Amino acid sequence: MSVSLVRSVATLQTIREEWDALAAGSPLLENDWFVCAAEAFYEECQLRVAVARTDGTVSGIAPLAQESTASGSRLTLLGTSRLFEPSGWLSAHPGATRELADHALRLGVPLLLNRVPVDSDICEILPAANRLGLSIARQSDSCLAIDTSGTWEGYSGRLSRHFLSTLAKLRRRTERAFGEVRVVHAAPSSHEVGDVLDDYADLESTGWKAREGSALGQQHKLRAFFLRYLGRAAARGRLRVATLFLGSERAAMEVAIDAFNRRWQLKTTYHDAVARFSPGVQLMNASIRDSFDRGLASYEFLGVAEPWEERWHPEVRRFQKLLLYPPSVRGLVAAARDLTGFAWRRSQSGVDSLRLNSRAAVATGSSGGAPVQRTSR
Repeated sequence: MSVSLVRSVATLQTIREEWDALAAGSPLLENDWFVCAAEAFYEECQLRVAVARTDGTVSGIAPLAQESTASGSRLTLLGTSRLFEPSGWLSAHPGATRELADHALRLGVPLLLNRVPVDSDICEILPAANRLGLSIARQSDSCLAIDTSGTWEGYSGRLSRHFLSTLAKLRRRTERAFGEVRVVHAAPSSHEVGDVLDDYADLESTGWKAREGSALGQQHKLRAFFLRYLGRAAARGRLRVATLFLGSERAAMEVAIDAFNRRWQLKTTYHDAVARFSPGVQLMNASIRDSFDRGLASYEFLGVAEPWEERWHPEVRRFQKLLLYPPSVRGLVAAARDLTGFAWRRSQSGVDSLRLNSRAAVATGSSGGAPVQRTSR
């Protein structure tokens, strides 16, 4: 078995078929996803994609990039720091994972791998390979999914009666206000992706993301990624766009792909002016039902699990964050810096907590005096 380091996008694309054969049923592990991330977010000099071969055939891939962080240089999963979606390494067998782990650690750069599935073999193999270094595993943000392999009737019967009643009332109230309420499901072509993103950006520009500066229309590299990736998805017949119309006006949109008999929700937004009608919830319900109607195995929310998604009784997808400091000068310096910074933040958090508790004691009169009346602002 041999391991080579790929540092050009062109070379990554030459192994697309072998790469995708290892993708384990997730489009987020396919060649298209990582190539588009490499093109949109990185300079080629940052690429550190380790490729293992067994008898000349690709048997494992560690899609890494070297990034500068507040704590110094780190090897990260390609695109994860920008997209924050589940990710990982690809491997045909544990032996390939061990070879990739040894190769990555020999580079001497600390590894920061976020949102790795808890059942991935790298969660065990990487720390074991780093036996002379320091390895830290922490729980990362989970995401949710719905099993859509049964029938809509059977599934909806398990949902809260209160939630179903609220949805029905919401639909009637929306119809009284706007007349026709409809959801349009489309499979745009690659030539239509630009228009899809423009429509999406227009909706998103009305809400909180635009106010924070994180909307798609304000993030040019993020838009470049989705323009590339959705174009490729559309060319493969995977792109799905659901749009909720209130009357003739576009009120909410969902951009997703259908792959491996599952629907993967990539982006969703709504018009802030009609937020009181919960257009996002209405569209989500319609998209989940469409997944049942199409006989898909699951509806994958992606992103980070949100409390409002739990009303659909989803399953939980759990992930880990791995921090590995190899036994090198760079690794030891980074470990000392990170651990010192962590201890400092913990100590400051404790001081702030004491200060806050002290203020609360004075404000509520818990030191023995009568409670102090406070006025809201």
